[in-house]
Amino acid sequence: MQMTKPVLIMTRPAQASRRFADSLTAPTLAKLTVLISPLMQIKPVPASIILKGVEGVVFSSGHGVENAPMGQGRTAFCVGLRTAELAKAKGWDIALVARDADGLVSLLLASPPKGPLLHLCGVHQRGNIAQRLTAGGLFTTVLVVYDQGLLPLTHVARRTLESEQRCIVPLFSPRTAEQFNAELRKPRNVICIAELRKPRNVICITLSAEIASRLDQSRFKQIIIATEPTAASMRLALETRVEWNRLA
Repeated sequence: MQMTKPVLIMTRPAQASRRFADSLTAPTLAKLTVLISPLMQIKPVPASIILKGVEGVVFSSGHGVENAPMGQGRTAFCVGLRTAELAKAKGWDIALVARDADGLVSLLLASPPKGPLLHLCGVHQRGNIAQRLTAGGLFTTVLVVYDQGLLPLTHVARRTLESEQRCIVPLFSPRTAEQFNAELRKPRNVICIAELRKPRNVICITLSAEIASRLDQSRFKQIIIATEPTAASMRLALETRVEWNRLA
């Protein structure tokens, strides 16, 4: 009898979820059913972006780039290769690319620009980049240009998770992990509340140990932490898991 394929439940914003799923190898995709259920939605925040007097702009995510003006050759300091690629395509001159926020802060403080910086970011940000740079002597201001609103699980994703269907859930941020936990605790009705609190056949793959710490580990079959905080490392962890465990 043919086994049911595991369900890959993508919780990133819709466009990012599709991009990650599309980046998987064909053999991996053939062994999975992909279900997109965003737990976060990106919305622009009206902002007056004044670049006069600023030496450069910090982009810690692609969303910051998407909500920024055209670069016109201005300097940008980026977290992540994809963020840098988006900024370059929008006319920014990429002076520095770091793997994560910690790396960017360290590199900038080791060789600081001559003038102040502007961090274009979301309402909810990680790493305290501007605060740490300013504390280290490189004055950096923050300007919020987008918001990350939380969303519930789709009905299909919820039904899948409530069953004993094998599921793999990549989680890319602490807020998404917290929202995922909250959604699993939310009963559909009073009758099934006890059933919903049982551990499920769910494997979570997280971008970092910090994200994993936001999860109730008793609820999951396994929690895997990517070796590096990058989408490529998340992809490798997923593909390795699918191959080693013969999930389909």
